[in-house]
Amino acid sequence: ALLRSLGVTEKEADESTAAAGLQQVKANLTELAVEPESYVLADGSGLSRHNLVSPTAIVQLLQAIARTPMAQSYRDSLAVAGVEGTLRQRFQNTPAQGRVYAKTGTMTGVSALSGYMEVPDYQPLVFSIMVNQSNQSVSTIRQAIDEIVVLLSQLRSC
Repeated sequence: ALLRSLGVTEKEADESTAAAGLQQVKANLTELAVEPESYVLADGSGLSRHNLVSPTAIVQLLQAIARTPMAQSYRDSLAVAGVEGTLRQRFQNTPAQGRVYAKTGTMTGVSALSGYMEVPDYQPLVFSIMVNQSNQSVSTIRQAIDEIVVLLSQLRSC
């Protein structure tokens, strides 16, 4: 329904379609400088295996959001490592605690973490880590992702 509502135009207020919504989403992503080759949108479902997005597309989108007037509101909506949301129990007592603002994603065989990271004595980072079609357990995948994030949180300028 949300996808269809995005496709509504003033001229055709009574007629909206998923195809029109997809066109609007793609137009917005293009306007935000997300490379069209970095994603495939088939429908409005976040669970559909027909929708494909690369970590590059997520990073480009997050970078674009960071340049908008609503950047802080968006960031405030994200889970905080070791503090709140879906990351409350992750990254506790690590250099990443309180410095990573991110969205998790988990489905069978898929685990992802994408967001922003404040790194002391370094520039802010935007990251997206996705593991797909793995035969490892979710806990093993999550542990590997968390280890990568902790390493990133320790970056220092040369």
